[in-house]
Amino acid sequence: MGSALHIAPGSQNWVEVANDLNYANGIGVSPDQKTLYVNEAVCNCILKFTINADGSLGQRMNFALLNLLTPNRNDSWWLGPDSMKLDGKGNIYVAPRAAS
Repeated sequence: MGSALHIAPGSQNWVEVANDLNYANGIGVSPDQKTLYVNEAVCNCILKFTINADGSLGQRMNFALLNLLTPNRNDSWWLGPDSMKLDGKGNIYVAPRAAS
């Protein structure tokens, strides 16, 4: 399992803001800095969190179940998203893990 950490500007202490993540393997922040997206590689999904003013995260929500958007190349849970980036317009780009 994994977690997401945050360090506030000027702080020296990291704070866990999300836990119980299934192999988090990509993270992105929306251009307005109000939404955090996290890939879960094993669940083949992207989670969405509201970012609070203090850097903590709000409610955890499913944003995309990737196997519903595109057919799986095989049925392994280990072949979920490998990385993710957001551009300045908020478009999300996800790289699927290749089968070996």
